[in-house]
Amino acid sequence: MKKISTLFLFLFLFGFINSYGLEAPRSYTQKERQLMLDLYEIGILNFEVGSWKSYLPFSSPYYVDLRHIMSYPHIFKEVILSFKNKASELSFDSICGVPFAALPMAANLAYEIESPLIMRRNTRKEGGTNKKIEGLIVPHMSCLLIEDVVTTATSLFETIQDLEDEDIIISDCIILFDRQQGGVEFAKEKGYNVHTIFTITDFMYILQKEGKINSDFAEAVVNWTQKNQVPGVNWK
Repeated sequence: MKKISTLFLFLFLFGFINSYGLEAPRSYTQKERQLMLDLYEIGILNFEVGSWKSYLPFSSPYYVDLRHIMSYPHIFKEVILSFKNKASELSFDSICGVPFAALPMAANLAYEIESPLIMRRNTRKEGGTNKKIEGLIVPHMSCLLIEDVVTTATSLFETIQDLEDEDIIISDCIILFDRQQGGVEFAKEKGYNVHTIFTITDFMYILQKEGKINSDFAEAVVNWTQKNQVPGVNWK
């Protein structure tokens, strides 16, 4: 079991532990279960309280780091297949990833399904074409947006705004990991179609079920999440 004793004490003292584990939020395929376990084993969830900085007005009891998935080809391939399964139900003209962690995900998905790819720069290119969006752009074309993790949805909307400034229509957004702190709901309320692959509740349930964490700890994290909603923080 990973380093969670400090977090467990933190959640216990602040009253987030109050029952005996989570019920399944949905059904899972064996591949989904295995992918969540594999992602956990390579350390995408960090439960060491206070070991990172936060732009939010409070400290989170966990941190999600999906950037190093690309260093594990067999796991990265399964992640891309998960995106592909979601994308197969959608219609769009191009794909774009939210900088930076989602860029390799968007690129691999685009080449996997042979879709045009466009790329958003964080800052406009100085000189040359002076572009903010790279790639072939056709006015009013539809775009599938790929994001690794959503908390407030601020990064998601920064990319949406730049794409819409170029008359690109956001057809759908696929999120790999939803922290369930209101960002996804905020985007939906703004009229965007958002699809999630995994949530923090999914992970807590599976990790509890597989004996990686205890049931009180799993429910404590979910309860903390529900009590700390930050939809649209830092976004106008």
